[in-house]
Amino acid sequence: ATWHEGDAEHSNLIAWNPQDGAYPFISFGNDDTQGAEAIGTDGVDMVWIQSSGRLPDGNYAVRDVMTSPFSTDPQALDPRRLRSYPDSYTQNRPTAVGCGYAAFSYQPGKVIIVRIADGYWWELPSSGCTGPNFTGDFCFEDPYALTCDELFLRGGMPMNIARVELSALGEPNPPD
Repeated sequence: ATWHEGDAEHSNLIAWNPQDGAYPFISFGNDDTQGAEAIGTDGVDMVWIQSSGRLPDGNYAVRDVMTSPFSTDPQALDPRRLRSYPDSYTQNRPTAVGCGYAAFSYQPGKVIIVRIADGYWWELPSSGCTGPNFTGDFCFEDPYALTCDELFLRGGMPMNIARVELSALGEPNPPD
């Protein structure tokens, strides 16, 4: 099991297994200039958001989508940057990982899908998803699962499950 542990100043990822109990997994301890959150895995790949450069408003200046082959040992992680994360704060929203892809939601109505092999990415279109209290007609949010063919996520108002075919996404954007 993995989870986010933190407060307004600290952001770390903790893991648990029956042998060791809870232990720091991707952790910067009390260093409030770095953080990690939004971890997801499919048992093959791990993906998370890693942050640095604390801003005066408490958010981070640099946010990166990171990956590593799956491991339960923090010393065995081999982190690799895929691309920037498109928001200064993750709000610890759901992450889905599967079949070589990762999906993150951010801000109301925004979802990004990243190909783990090379960092190429797509953003799902949103319609009517603006403002903090949007009441638009359809929004993609909160990815639930990724298969080799589809992304399953919350979509519509108030809550439906949407399916997005990965083959229908078109040409990806290059990593930054």
